[in-house]
Amino acid sequence: MDSRVLEVVERYISVILKENARQYAGWRAEHLMGRIIEFKGDLPAHGGGGESNANMLYQILFMPDMPQGIKTQRACKMMDVLKKRDSKAANALIATVYLRKRPDPKTGRSHYTQSRIAAELGISRSAYLKKLEAGEEFVRDMVEIAWLSAS
Repeated sequence: MDSRVLEVVERYISVILKENARQYAGWRAEHLMGRIIEFKGDLPAHGGGGESNANMLYQILFMPDMPQGIKTQRACKMMDVLKKRDSKAANALIATVYLRKRPDPKTGRSHYTQSRIAAELGISRSAYLKKLEAGEEFVRDMVEIAWLSAS
């Protein structure tokens, strides 16, 4: 895969992962077992409020800043345009970059194969390869346009 295409997709995945972390920030909570250990089995009576502000501040710690760099903004725009034009091509690119070097829990292999990535996407291997090629070509063209307009 072209290194420029890889960079675009990796930047996009980073943003998606950060957005996902932000989305679930409010669902983290202190567990009862943690409180029992902290207070050595002698839990204090509920204070009747006041904890909501502390909880809110605690949750803010889990909300990473969204990337502001121009390269990342361009990468996200390129992938958003690709998703609108051909969502299967965008999904093939994202799945390939995200899964290509990760262990496959079903097969035990040290990485996902093209066939396994296609199966995860619910398409045949040949359809996956066509969509992957189309997605790469689209992003490569967009990168070249961005480079020309920056010159």
